[in-house]
Amino acid sequence: MSISISASVGLGGHNKPTDVALVQQLLNNANKNYAITVDGLAGKLTRDAIKAFQKDKLKSFKPDSLINPHAKTFKKLITYYKASPGQTNHSTFGVRA
Repeated sequence: MSISISASVGLGGHNKPTDVALVQQLLNNANKNYAITVDGLAGKLTRDAIKAFQKDKLKSFKPDSLINPHAKTFKKLITYYKASPGQTNHSTFGVRA
């Protein structure tokens, strides 16, 4: 099983709602203190959580509040993926309307 984002998420990113929702869920899995609403919007709380994640988990990386597909931050973030029963890919992450 492979999870991925199709474009960048965060400060200055493309911020496609399904990509943002996946990143939000992964950030929540990585640290329950983030408590980000999974809404598909890359607002201040999401950008701040990305920066905090980069600072805490990627010590040698200069935090920039941006996650790019196939880059260091996303590769580290997906290590916090927790599948729900029957979940096969990120398309099941909900985006609230």
